[in-house]
Amino acid sequence: MQHIFAALAALASTAYAFSTPWPLPQNLTVLGGSSSIATVSPSFAFSCDAACDAACSTHPIVQGAFLRYEARMRPPPGARLPQPPPPPPMPPSRTTAGFWWRYPGADCDGVQYDLGRSCDGADVAACEATCAAAPGCAGFNTRGVLKNASCGPGASILPGAGCNGCVDLYLLRTAPEPPPGVLVGVTVCLLSGSDRLGPGTDESYALSAPNDGAGSLRAATMFGALRGLETLAQLLDIYGVPSTARQIALAPILVADAPRFEYRGLLIDSARHFLPVATIERAVDALSYSKLNVLHWHIVDSNSFPCGSAIYPELAAKGAYDATAVYSVADLARVVAYAKARGVRVLPEWDVPGHGGWGAGVR
Repeated sequence: MQHIFAALAALASTAYAFSTPWPLPQNLTVLGGSSSIATVSPSFAFSCDAACDAACSTHPIVQGAFLRYEARMRPPPGARLPQPPPPPPMPPSRTTAGFWWRYPGADCDGVQYDLGRSCDGADVAACEATCAAAPGCAGFNTRGVLKNASCGPGASILPGAGCNGCVDLYLLRTAPEPPPGVLVGVTVCLLSGSDRLGPGTDESYALSAPNDGAGSLRAATMFGALRGLETLAQLLDIYGVPSTARQIALAPILVADAPRFEYRGLLIDSARHFLPVATIERAVDALSYSKLNVLHWHIVDSNSFPCGSAIYPELAAKGAYDATAVYSVADLARVVAYAKARGVRVLPEWDVPGHGGWGAGVR
């Protein structure tokens, strides 16, 4: 069993450290308005930025992830691109030639963006007129709070800021909101091509999803890229649209993200209840969907020893519930490889030499 212990324990215990290559604002920043819808092209594809690490275009973990996520992003074969509904009309400003953009359920968080004046009790059109007439006013929210010109750029707009989406934000822009478009793909830039997955692996990323054209994903490592690919897939709006549609509402969208906790895991126990390999792989899929990165596998205990070994075959032969309830060495390698390809490391736990009630017949 030494080779099993060595392979899995090395994967579980090695630490690697990377520094985050960019400042990370709070998770989600919405850059567009309510009428900006990006419909996903049937030929949507990921590509690698040639100016970044070459591992992007050659490593099987990255290329395998591209195939999986392209399948999730693309509409079914033969589906026609849906025609987005026309944007709702925005009341024109009464005193300026600008354009009002609406951000549903969002606000510029923090009093540093408040102008110090309000249009309390007024409707949207009246607030627009009040803002247009007020020096330094760049917008307002539907609670009647006027906003200064610092509201809007960068990470100042946050969905649900302050009241979980109870207000809408209106900002005065010099150009109309971008029309709906088609998202044709995403270009991926890896800052490091290392495939070492351990406690110190940097999983940060920055994802840009425009309302038209190609997006970009910049990640510290390929495992950060996996988190960004999952975020992109979860941005898809699949409710209230035709079953064949794939679209992202509120585009363009920028997500800059990094995990708060280094260890984010799930414990499974195959000693007390044998789990088929396919079931464990489904658990790994669920971990990757949730951006969790550790599968704590409690493999053996006093109840059973389901772990096969070419060196000590009697352990499983006499310790497992049944001859069919045993993980072969190939099964263990399969789970580890499957998990790593999805950004999950396997943390094995063997309770030996204690917890070995099955060991009475093993020499």
